[in-house]
Amino acid sequence: VLLIHGEDNRRVPPAQSRLMRDALIRRGGRVETFFLPGATHRFSPGQKNRAWRRLDAFLRKALR
Repeated sequence: VLLIHGEDNRRVPPAQSRLMRDALIRRGGRVETFFLPGATHRFSPGQKNRAWRRLDAFLRKALR
């Protein structure tokens, strides 16, 4: 599981992703998190590009 979250998201606080990450880890799941600095609930075009690159790297690693 890959969780991507904006660090400055006030609609859904980053703590929510941290709670999900911790719950997945407790259940023995493999989870990675990517907290995007400066991002709110909606990512800017540059932030979207960073998130897509992170997702691409995650999928390439997972599908090896």
